[in-house]
Amino acid sequence: MISHFFKIIWNQRRKNTFLILELALSFLVVCGVFTFAFKQIKKLQVEDGFQTENIYVVSLSMQELENDSIVHHRTKERLKAEILALPEVKNASYSSEVTPYGDSRWITGNGDGDENGFAYKTDYILCDENYDEVWQPHFKEGKFFNTEDLIDKYTPIVVSQKFVDQFLKDTTALGFSFQMQDNNVKIVGILDHFKFQGKFEEEIPVALLPLSTQWENLSALTIAIQPGSAKTALKSIYDVVAKVTKNFDFKIKNIDMARRHKSKSGWIPIISLFCISLFLVINIAMGLFGILRYNISRRRPEIGLRKALGASAKYIRLQFMGEMMVITTMALSIGMIFAIQLPLLDVLLTDSMVYGWAILTSLVLIYGIVAICSFFPSHHAAQVEAATALHEE
Repeated sequence: MISHFFKIIWNQRRKNTFLILELALSFLVVCGVFTFAFKQIKKLQVEDGFQTENIYVVSLSMQELENDSIVHHRTKERLKAEILALPEVKNASYSSEVTPYGDSRWITGNGDGDENGFAYKTDYILCDENYDEVWQPHFKEGKFFNTEDLIDKYTPIVVSQKFVDQFLKDTTALGFSFQMQDNNVKIVGILDHFKFQGKFEEEIPVALLPLSTQWENLSALTIAIQPGSAKTALKSIYDVVAKVTKNFDFKIKNIDMARRHKSKSGWIPIISLFCISLFLVINIAMGLFGILRYNISRRRPEIGLRKALGASAKYIRLQFMGEMMVITTMALSIGMIFAIQLPLLDVLLTDSMVYGWAILTSLVLIYGIVAICSFFPSHHAAQVEAATALHEE
């Protein structure tokens, strides 16, 4: 019966060639959409690793004080103390301008390796010892550094598990020491995750370093407030910052709102691509309906003759559906030839497993659409009466 399908397809090769190319192209487009979607969904499955609710970041501006480091230092100490004295405030922490769901990144590394041959490249954040009390990161091992750790000969740092997986996979990471920014540092804590750039961003290695005595590096004051106290807390925080810094040129950012805004931005390309794919699928379905109805109208005498020779309605239905499945298989085979080139050429920008699931899902979707769209016209063909069809002929 398969050879019979190929003979019929060959006899109508001009018409079927266009359909095969359309299905092959549709498969590649749908496969690309699913690859992107599955890649983004995989990113969503990785948790942020820190708290975002009731967290606010004050972007400070005290440039007029930077010429006097002592006054600068005292002003920021006073500011933090007065912020912590507010009843609505739970905790506060100074850090560099690199904050979760912000727009800044600081990167450091040692591509050539240190004297022990250890090479790395990581994002990093400067912060004080209260950083973990504000953001509440999830620890896998160790702890956050405190003031007692700062008097050690090694500068204590906290890294993410991604840092460990990428650079210290075959080494005991906790307690590992190396050179970072001309300092001898030692890992005292390992975070489970720390996706500070957003849910739809790839998780990257991160290191949290204690602040040096250079208070000029501080430009962000992160504040954790009591739940349900946002309205009164924001006004109180604004008044304190303006009074202490004598400057109204600062911003207060709601981290949870920034997270939601960035998440919405991440969904836009996914929804757009799915809309394009839906439009493509609708066109495929309409094309299949049209082609099959045309085939049935042109082949009514053939259907009548087959029924007169004893063919059942089920046989007629399977004949038309079988022809479409063979055409679809030919189209998808062509599409697969191009699709498998990407992993073979090692040009994939995502995990091979994600790409494999995208290919499998695309195959199931295309076959499913063809099966559904060919069933109803084929069922209609199976209802043709032999006497009526032969009489028309």
